Amino acid sequence: ISFTASENSTCVPSLGMFILYSKPANYATAYNNCLSDNGQLVHIATAIRTNEMSKFLKRSISSARSEKLVAFVGLNESNTRNNFFTSNNEPLECFDFRAWALGHPPEIRKHPACVVVTQNASWKVHFCNKKAPYICEIFANGPNPHIKNINQTCSIKKPNNRFMPKKAINSEI
Repeated sequence: ISFTASENSTCVPSLGMFILYSKPANYATAYNNCLSDNGQLVHIATAIRTNEMSKFLKRSISSARSEKLVAFVGLNESNTRNNFFTSNNEPLECFDFRAWALGHPPEIRKHPACVVVTQNASWKVHFCNKKAPYICEIFANGPNPHIKNINQTCSIKKPNNRFMPKKAINSEI
C-alpha cells in the first residue's frame, strides 16, 4: 500500500500526516476509506490534535456556510449512551481532554452518535449515517508485510557518527 500526498494532505510537525476528504461520506464509509489509505479516522483526544485538525479543516475547505464546517474524526459512541471510543477502540474515559461544544453530547438522541470536529476546535455529536467531510491520519509503512523472505541490507548510523555493521534482515511471516 502506498500513499501519495494530495493537495488536501498536510504534515503537522510532531503529530503526523493527515488528509482531509472534502467529499462528504457517512461515518462507516469514511472509516473504511481511511483504512484503505493505510490510516484511520484522526485521533483527537488531546488539545493539540483537536486544535490542529480544526485549523486544517478551516484551511482546506472554503465554504459559504463556514459556520457549519465540520469533519468526522475517530470518535464514536457504542450502543450505550455516552460511551465514546476512538478509532483504536480506546474508551474516551482513558483521556483527560474533552472539547464538547455547548449542549454536546445531547442527553436525548435516538441513535448512537459519531463525532465531528468543528472549525472552532470543538466536538459535536453527528448522526453516523449523515454525510460529512472527514479527516484521516495516514501512517507510514515499511516493506510489505505480506511478502515472505524479504532480504534487505541496512546500516544504522549511531549518534556518535560511527556506522553499525551492515546486517541482513530476513523477514519470515
